[in-house]
Amino acid sequence: MRASDGELIILDAGIGLHWLGNELLSNGFADGGGGKHPDHTHALGSHPGPAFFPTHAGTGLPDPSVEPIGRAFMGWKRRNQGMINTGDINAGTLIATNTGDPSVKLAYDAPFPDPTYKAGPLIMPQRVPVTIDYPGAAENAAAWEVFKRWEKPFLTSFSDSDRITAPWKDRFLEEVPGARNQPHSTIENAGHFLQEQKGEEWARLIVEFIQANPTQE
Repeated sequence: MRASDGELIILDAGIGLHWLGNELLSNGFADGGGGKHPDHTHALGSHPGPAFFPTHAGTGLPDPSVEPIGRAFMGWKRRNQGMINTGDINAGTLIATNTGDPSVKLAYDAPFPDPTYKAGPLIMPQRVPVTIDYPGAAENAAAWEVFKRWEKPFLTSFSDSDRITAPWKDRFLEEVPGARNQPHSTIENAGHFLQEQKGEEWARLIVEFIQANPTQE
């Protein structure tokens, strides 16, 4: 997204983060001092960009070699397996119920004309590594080694009612050097889908973080 003053803010670049960072820098983006702030933990840890300042909320980087996966996520994983067995996930209903806002149901159902389009959201919870020999566990552990050396500003703003990701917040605060002396916060009265329940408050925190940490190349 682009702010009113022209500053480009990257909220989630996914696995294209490394390519995008290099592309922006090669085109002189950093010369203007613009802030670049993604939120995609594994991609950032695997391919750290030279000018990215992360803001993390409702996410994590599970590393079963250090700590067991919480009961809340394992319960969701079992529930999700039942959805896989039936071949469908009611995305709109799930999010509308979780947020308490029925108005979002149609929006979250819109990308999926029928269940055959839902392979991605169906399998995604099963891709989270829950044991040390699980696919992706070694990559997450390696990404943590990057974060242990991360000196750039790093902000967390988790919600108070997200039982799945809340246990992962403390490790970011304890092990990421860039997280020290940052104004971390807990957003109240919100669950996992923070963008729907407290979107404006979360956006304000990100804007304040950007303003307090101007990019300098």
